[in-house]
Amino acid sequence: MRIRIILFIQLVLFSNILFAQKEDIDHKVNVVKAYKPSISDAYKMNILPKIIDTTKIQSDFKYQIYPKALNVDFQLEPIKPAKLEGEPLTKLYRTFIKLGFGNYFTPLAEIYINKLRSKKSSWGAYYNYLSSSGKLKIRDEKVFAGYSDNSAGIFGKKFLSRRRTLAGDLNFSRNVLYFYGYTPHTYTITLEQQRFLSFTTNTSLKNNYTDSLHLNYKLNLEIKHLQDINNVSENEAKFTSVVSKFYNTKLFGITTDVALFSNNLIYDTINSGLLNINPWTSIIGKEWRIESGLCFIADIYNDSVFYHLSKKVHLQYNVVDNFLIPFVGYDGYLQKNSFRNIISENQFISPGLYVNSTNHKIILFGGIKGNFTSNITYNFKGTYSVIEDMYFFVNDTINHAGTDFFKPDNIQFLNKFNVVYDDIELLVLHGEIVYKKSEKFNLILKGNYYDYKLTNELQAWNKPEFDISLITKYKLRNKIELNVNVFAIGSRYSKTFDNTDGFKLEPYLDANLGIEYRYTKILSAFLNFNNIAGTKDNLLWYGYPVQRFNIMFGLTYAL
Repeated sequence: MRIRIILFIQLVLFSNILFAQKEDIDHKVNVVKAYKPSISDAYKMNILPKIIDTTKIQSDFKYQIYPKALNVDFQLEPIKPAKLEGEPLTKLYRTFIKLGFGNYFTPLAEIYINKLRSKKSSWGAYYNYLSSSGKLKIRDEKVFAGYSDNSAGIFGKKFLSRRRTLAGDLNFSRNVLYFYGYTPHTYTITLEQQRFLSFTTNTSLKNNYTDSLHLNYKLNLEIKHLQDINNVSENEAKFTSVVSKFYNTKLFGITTDVALFSNNLIYDTINSGLLNINPWTSIIGKEWRIESGLCFIADIYNDSVFYHLSKKVHLQYNVVDNFLIPFVGYDGYLQKNSFRNIISENQFISPGLYVNSTNHKIILFGGIKGNFTSNITYNFKGTYSVIEDMYFFVNDTINHAGTDFFKPDNIQFLNKFNVVYDDIELLVLHGEIVYKKSEKFNLILKGNYYDYKLTNELQAWNKPEFDISLITKYKLRNKIELNVNVFAIGSRYSKTFDNTDGFKLEPYLDANLGIEYRYTKILSAFLNFNNIAGTKDNLLWYGYPVQRFNIMFGLTYAL
């Protein structure tokens, strides 16, 4: 009861206090800005509970290993040795036949027979035929300018033990042509035939080792016979031996040539020979290469002997990883001008012509070569030569019965060629770029510029100032193959009877285009366009125009 009375009294007193405060409150409120409630950051007490375990337990482990043999039943299976397989070999065909025909009544035939792939031996035979019965318009008159080329031969190799190879071949050719050349003073044209019969045989024995323990050698024997329609003939026998051996990175060798010639001319017989002994060495480093040697030459002419000594030094250095390879050199040699070599250059020579040897006394050269890219290679070279008895072809003004036709009133045909000699200095600038993208496309561009400094003659007769050629080959899906050959020949001068400065042969540009369609791997058809830009101004020699635009088509077959 007492507690209740006390609580009542406190309640009355508290109520009076509240009432008194209420009377003093001012009810006016002044608002300054909008009310923005905010809550202060709360801070969490980072206190984690900890369990303190005062009970300690000590572990006492006792263990023991009991060894026991495990029986394993394992069967070994032999592994087959790895077999290295190379690229598949290209299939070979035993026989290849090519037949064609063109305007100027030009038949073509080529036949090749070969033994299939063998590790013991190889052999083959061939026959080629090409002729023309076309006529050329010369001074408003059509003149027969035909020719006929036949060649046949057999060849073979026998692979002996100890890296030795025995090889040999036998070849025959018959070439017929006509002296259809003319001059502006020719009043009548008489057609005269020339024929060359050739027999050659070659036998060689060689070995090939890449180590420094063995001596490498190559022995070669050539026998040749050449005869024209006038029974002018040349017999040649040549023996060549090359012996070499490695000593560390150095290669030493000696080359020996012995050549004997017998020339039966119309009114004379000339026996001559050439002995060449050439010791040499080649040293190959990581970035450089040096070749050097001496050449002792004995030039035999009937009962006379002329001795020559020449030196050889070639140096090249790989400056930038096959990108830039400068090279320089010094050389010299004696050139034997055989009957065979002369007619390969000019078949319209006078019967019985004998050409003396040419001595290339000094040959200085230098240049750069390398690769622009992995597909483009280049070679730029300059050569300076001092040459004695350089020969130049000139129109023959003397018949071989002894009459001098040099006077204009007696001029007849001038359609055969003789030679004149001179001592010269020759500068040759050569450039060549080869682009090979793949087996399907490649391109070769090369050219030469010639500068002759003569002693006696006024011009370098029948020698061009320059020559340029562009050769390209393109395969389309292994079905169509295109071959393009574009060439240009600079101006030349021909020595004539009525002009001491000579007659200028104008430069000319010409092109050949070949298209081949491979129907299958063994059968194809071809179409060739020759002398596309050919004009009457294209003269092979003074008085000898070439056949103009001609077409040839045909088939090839392999079996």
